[in-house]
Amino acid sequence: MKYDVRKLACVLCFFAACSAGVSPGEEDGPGGSGSGGEENAGGTNPGSGGRGGTAGRAGGAGGGSAKGGSAGSDAPDEPAGGSGGGLTSSGGMTGGGSSQGGAPPLPGPPPQGKSLFAHHHGFEPKFVEPPGSGMANIKRDFNAVGDGKADDTQAFKKAIEGDDPRTIFIPAGTYLIKSPLRYGEAAMKKKRVLLIGEQRSRTIIRLADKAAGFGNVNEPRVFIHTRASAQQAEQNMHMYIYHLTIEIGKDNPGAIALNFHTNNTGAIKDVAVRAADPVNHPGHVGVAFDDIWFGPGNARYLDIDGFRTGIRIGSAQNHTTLEHISVRHCETGLENTGYGVSIRNLQTFGCKRALKASGGLTVLVDSTFAEGPGGTAVELGEGRALLSDVNTSGYETAIDAKSGKVTGPKIGTWTSSPPTGSWPNTGRGPLNLPVQESPERQYPTDPTRYAVVGGSGDISQALQAAIDGGKETIYITGGNIEKTVELRNKVQKLMGLGVRTLNYKTGTTPVFRLGAGESEAVILELLYENYGSTSGVTVEQAAPRTVVFRHGSGSYRTAAGGKGGRVFIESIVGHPFLFDGVDAWVRDINTEMGGNDRANIVNTASKVWILGQKTEDYATKLATRDGGRTELLGGTYRQNWDAADGVNALIEGNPLFVIDNASASLSYVTWATHDGAPVYKYLVRERQGTETRNWVNTKNGGKGEGNEALYVGLEP
Repeated sequence: MKYDVRKLACVLCFFAACSAGVSPGEEDGPGGSGSGGEENAGGTNPGSGGRGGTAGRAGGAGGGSAKGGSAGSDAPDEPAGGSGGGLTSSGGMTGGGSSQGGAPPLPGPPPQGKSLFAHHHGFEPKFVEPPGSGMANIKRDFNAVGDGKADDTQAFKKAIEGDDPRTIFIPAGTYLIKSPLRYGEAAMKKKRVLLIGEQRSRTIIRLADKAAGFGNVNEPRVFIHTRASAQQAEQNMHMYIYHLTIEIGKDNPGAIALNFHTNNTGAIKDVAVRAADPVNHPGHVGVAFDDIWFGPGNARYLDIDGFRTGIRIGSAQNHTTLEHISVRHCETGLENTGYGVSIRNLQTFGCKRALKASGGLTVLVDSTFAEGPGGTAVELGEGRALLSDVNTSGYETAIDAKSGKVTGPKIGTWTSSPPTGSWPNTGRGPLNLPVQESPERQYPTDPTRYAVVGGSGDISQALQAAIDGGKETIYITGGNIEKTVELRNKVQKLMGLGVRTLNYKTGTTPVFRLGAGESEAVILELLYENYGSTSGVTVEQAAPRTVVFRHGSGSYRTAAGGKGGRVFIESIVGHPFLFDGVDAWVRDINTEMGGNDRANIVNTASKVWILGQKTEDYATKLATRDGGRTELLGGTYRQNWDAADGVNALIEGNPLFVIDNASASLSYVTWATHDGAPVYKYLVRERQGTETRNWVNTKNGGKGEGNEALYVGLEP
């Protein structure tokens, strides 16, 4: 992540939409739509076709709006949407799918108190500390008690403020804390910090009742903050929190339970944030993603209960991705004040308003807002928005936006401005590709099923021996990988613990190669590539199996034998990602690469679904070719370079997106961080048949902001 103080003055100015246009051939077209919400009544398409169904290709009938709705999209090879833009159905399991056509549907809301993770996957993760892992144990190494009575504040402060360890294990127990916990300067220098609880329902970090400094709602205070106060905010990389509960005791109305800050990648996974008495003693904010230069980062399987605002997003910088989120007992479920955010499966219960957005880009799909007290479910101000497959109940109005109101209760597809496209027959709605959930594995307890591998030298041979010896899970604690590791036999998961970085020294060959094996899926998690590593690619898929590349850094490509396989990319920073003949689901990807040799992400004859992308530097960021189909549900593209020799020429020729005899639907925002920065002249270059058309950034020469609630390019 690059940083320049000159950019600060421009951070909050990226909301303006670009004007764009097309004409046949390579000619530049005239300007198009204006800023979000400023179009006339025809500038919205409330109630258009739904996102699901079981068969067919036509979109659902319109309706579901006070204004009436437009007809649904007629995208080829996609399931029919429900009439009136309704939701589809419910259900799901580990490694399964979602509400969209061709995949198992999402489950309904979980019973109160049951985690979203367990509801989706059928089990609650229980982590067992493996011997020799190099982790710190909050009880063993820092003398925490965890009985809910003893004061464990100092134990936690020592753990999170020191230079080591990088992975802190918190055994089951209730840990009473009486003052704020904030990561220290030494902790920030190491980056890559993982707080991992034994089990979400049994590992509780609790702020004491009526804790000092948390009593004034007008002067809110953070309980747990993952950024040191003086640390450069753009270098706080790879922060993770797994499998625990953060609880706010009674009489703490000014408490912000968690201010989660991370850069490049970072995630909250399988976490509950709650007030001890959510009805009578709510806190102020459950989780805040609003510290300076936050992101990109994501939260998945997050349950929030008992705060005036469940989630607050406010740093106008990168991108936030949220999926499988529940919020109960709140005034506002989620508030976005000027940020790119991608949200899937947000469930709110009894909130005065479910979603409030006042800037940036908000993409919301597959969500349910229930038990409304009247009023409005979704309030939209400035900025762009795409909503699809949203079901409301108990509210008088589903959407209240500058362009008008939508009564609901069901929203099929709605955009804050008309969908755009380079051909007159496009602009009809997102592709609605089938969505599948990534596979998950329970942590092993039998030591014969796992191994711990690490060292200061080459660990390639030891890793391969563990795999070929039949180990299903391998924990990696550090070292070099100098030969390609073949993912075969029974192996199901490789997971980094306490890892500073791994040095990849495989030359032109891959670090990990997925070949034939007994397990349908292999998960690579919390593995970080050191700067200066040399390898052809991090993950090569050479068999039609399933690979999950989660929470780390690196790159991916499909080899010839891997066509027909499945790929899941989750919270990864790196480049490139070359998909060829596979089905891919990408959640929170950060591709930072300049140059003009190739796009950061290339979809060749694949189906690629993306929930959240952030990038920097100059290059084509996403190319879809040869009949491929790409659905981008939210991207933030920062143009943060200085005017240097060669950069202007690259930007002049390189479009942000390429669609080459293929199909793509794109929701995105671009912005330059300071005046005078070179910007993309072409936002989309689309070729269908032999004709090429450019979607032009008519703000080229200014700060170059370009926003599209929805651009659609469809192969004839």
